[in-house]
Amino acid sequence: MENKNNLTDNKINYKYILNKIFTGSFLDYNLGHEIINFIKMDDNSRYIYVNPYGERSEQSAKYTEYVFHIMGIVYKNKRYYELTAVSKVSKDDIGYKRNNKEEKNELKYKKFSLRKIFKQNNNDNRSHLCTFKASSFYKPKKRVLFLVSENTPEIVNESKDIIIVKLTCNPQHSRAYSREKDVKFLDEIINKYLIENNDIENWDNYEEELCFSLISDRTKLENSTSNQIAYFFNRDKKLLNKFVKEFLKINVDDNFKIIREKENIDLLLEGDNNVIVIENKIDSGINGNQLVMYEKYIKNEYEKKDKYFYILEPHYSSITEEEKNKNGGKHYKILYYEELYKVFKNAKYRPAGKETEYGSFLFKEFIYTIEYIKMSKTLQQEKIAYTRLKQRISELEVNHE
Repeated sequence: MENKNNLTDNKINYKYILNKIFTGSFLDYNLGHEIINFIKMDDNSRYIYVNPYGERSEQSAKYTEYVFHIMGIVYKNKRYYELTAVSKVSKDDIGYKRNNKEEKNELKYKKFSLRKIFKQNNNDNRSHLCTFKASSFYKPKKRVLFLVSENTPEIVNESKDIIIVKLTCNPQHSRAYSREKDVKFLDEIINKYLIENNDIENWDNYEEELCFSLISDRTKLENSTSNQIAYFFNRDKKLLNKFVKEFLKINVDDNFKIIREKENIDLLLEGDNNVIVIENKIDSGINGNQLVMYEKYIKNEYEKKDKYFYILEPHYSSITEEEKNKNGGKHYKILYYEELYKVFKNAKYRPAGKETEYGSFLFKEFIYTIEYIKMSKTLQQEKIAYTRLKQRISELEVNHE
């Protein structure tokens, strides 16, 4: 017979909802209701939308205190849920009805009702306006990852930048309620790892269009990004010099050119006196002994030149210092797309000293791609959702006129 304490520990505790957001093929081309969790309505209040369809149970209405908005990711080749934000539940009556057609409250955003904003969605007739009102909204201070396990919950790993917590509740299908034995660990997240964020989103930070590489699904392709880096910086030698001195922080004057895929090296910067190897990693890991092979080739081929070795990756990459060194990359330095974006976000593209309208447009699209890649997976999805929301508001404004 199962131990009575184990049965109690495994009981549902409705204090916490783990709300799985930004998932499913529907969001590939549509605006999802989960964006409601990240915006302030015209009444200057925040609201909570729990997937699927904004539904809640009677027990949840009575006992839920916090909603953890999470997204499925892969980190170090394992599947986790990453914490995007936390909403504290207010007990104010929002007019929630079991039959959503009876809900009278017309919440508005940018002067348009939620019903109108989400009207184009096929599942709108099944969706509630929202699930709860939020009394506060929080963002994590550092990366918080949840690992689902049937075993005893625990803090698996904690460092300056990340904490990994093992939980027994599994939001595989849109949402999950905490179990009794999970509660103390979720309490700790609330008490130690969140920062309140009640600012209104900066509407002007979002374009009304997605960048071309995102529309064409090329942001994850390392070859595509490496091709663009080589193309723009070979055409504009001032940008290439800026890349070497300000991004790579190599203070040399040399006549560099970028070569693609020489001996399978992603980006090889070849100069008269220096040679630089850059392995571009976005979603992939280190492939076998590739770092060792590149270093051996460079040492043999460019014996008399000064040599530099780098890995370029987004911060969410699973390639850490430990992983790099374990795979023979102790001479490689890790650089991040975030820094690449900072160096070039305001740069001008002037090949042969001349700026053209089309060239500037292409380079701007390249910078938009870098901006997207440098974001965490959750911020990427937020950006897409905000952009689609802005598009929808523009459509409504035109029709309203």
